[in-house]
Amino acid sequence: MLLARLRHRGTAVILAAAIGLAQTCVATAEASQDREDLREYLSDPQEEWWGIEGNKALLCGRRAGKSILLSYWLVDGAIDAPTNSICCYISLTRKSAEENLWLPIKEAAVKSGVPHKVNEAKLSITFQGGGRVILGGSD
Repeated sequence: MLLARLRHRGTAVILAAAIGLAQTCVATAEASQDREDLREYLSDPQEEWWGIEGNKALLCGRRAGKSILLSYWLVDGAIDAPTNSICCYISLTRKSAEENLWLPIKEAAVKSGVPHKVNEAKLSITFQGGGRVILGGSD
């Protein structure tokens, strides 16, 4: 299963993909009880975008909340994803991915309340259920 979402940002096209590599999701009841719904932090237009089924696109100006929305969406996807699944954010360069989204993704992971491990060197976060968020560059 491959879900690709594109967002145009100047000359950069940023691809966020959620790749399901397994058919079943292992989630503990404990993680579900302590989990924070990240949608509570979103504005109404952001919630509307989140609810759209299928491919999604964002075309909006600066300071519209794109980074926060995408970070919450990727973290939520990784929490719900089957074991060994990857939700990735790919920018033009690894450095630009880190500068644009690494801090918001780490903050979203903490807000979620789900146990996770952060790997600063690999720019990845692995959640208790086995799903991961990774950042990378197309260089």
